[in-house]
Amino acid sequence: MDHTQLLDLARLLVTGIAPLIAGGALAKIGENATDTTTQILGRAWGMLQRRFKDQRRAEAALTIFEDEADKPESQERVAQQIVAVFQHDPAAIAELRTIVEDLRRTQPQPAQPQRSHTQTISGNARVGTVVAGDVHGPITVTQQSGGINFGSGNTIEKMGDVVARDKHVTTGPTISGPIHAQTVHVATEQTIAHGAEASMPATPQVVLAAYAAPRGTAALNWEIEERALRDCLAPYPERFRIEPLPRATPEDLHQALLRLNPAYLHILSHGDAGDLLFQDSYGDQHPVPRAALLQTFANTPSLRCVILSACDSAASLSALGPGMPPLIAMRAAISSDAARTFAQGFYAAIAAGHNVRAAYAAGRDRMRLLGVGDADVPVLVGG
Repeated sequence: MDHTQLLDLARLLVTGIAPLIAGGALAKIGENATDTTTQILGRAWGMLQRRFKDQRRAEAALTIFEDEADKPESQERVAQQIVAVFQHDPAAIAELRTIVEDLRRTQPQPAQPQRSHTQTISGNARVGTVVAGDVHGPITVTQQSGGINFGSGNTIEKMGDVVARDKHVTTGPTISGPIHAQTVHVATEQTIAHGAEASMPATPQVVLAAYAAPRGTAALNWEIEERALRDCLAPYPERFRIEPLPRATPEDLHQALLRLNPAYLHILSHGDAGDLLFQDSYGDQHPVPRAALLQTFANTPSLRCVILSACDSAASLSALGPGMPPLIAMRAAISSDAARTFAQGFYAAIAAGHNVRAAYAAGRDRMRLLGVGDADVPVLVGG
């Protein structure tokens, strides 16, 4: 989760509990075990007190917030301190996310904005309108011409067919004939293109960037590595989202794979005799056999590619088992500059729409063009 996303989450928490605190609800914590809102406030307040402990600025911000919960500046001060304290702690972020989700369930949800539109589509017109999401009105075919495919077998094929009320459109409609849409209420925007497949607004693909340099190994400038990846993908915020996982333990990695469903996994660490060195909860070395990692990758169907940016991570690796995404690893030792240069070329190509094999070639091309050396060290297996 990047800084902006974490700050948004922190603000949701603070603005959600501020009216409760201003109304004196802190004094009621523990009094009424059946009041869900008070229970959630108790969890939120306990989390902040526990995780802010011994953080002087954070504790001061929380003390002021308790007395001035209705003031925007007090709320913002606590939100900023949440980011400062939580940003490198995946467990803290997960706890924060859970509490915010529980808090939002207790609050009245605003009605979905709805709009009505009547549009006749004909000829080769490309119509920039909205006809998707939850369809609350009828869509009727006015001419027989191939039908409209709404996915999951929900196809309008003949004149008079309608989409039933509240039918959820699970995939983008393919328009192959003129239609007449009457009083179509939408909650999600969709562009209709006559004769072409339209798609729902895309969810950004997650790039999970895990870093581990346990005690006794050479330091890794993971902040520089992360910044380099962000620079490559920053022009495409609607398509990619980087989720950093610094000081990664095996448990952190496993939970992040389950929770985030990443499309790309980038691991920056050290290799040792076929193992990858992660950290344990104390910062010491926790070797993970490469075979265990490969099996985990195979069991993560969202993955499109994994990069093991660790020395000798490709040693004796010639083939992948079933279900494995393409893997890029290092056949020998590689310098930090060379590994970073490869990653920049790779992700720039992915962002430009190239496939994994072409992006792998682009990464090596960048290494050669910039003269950093080691261009023969990254190796692509599979894909």
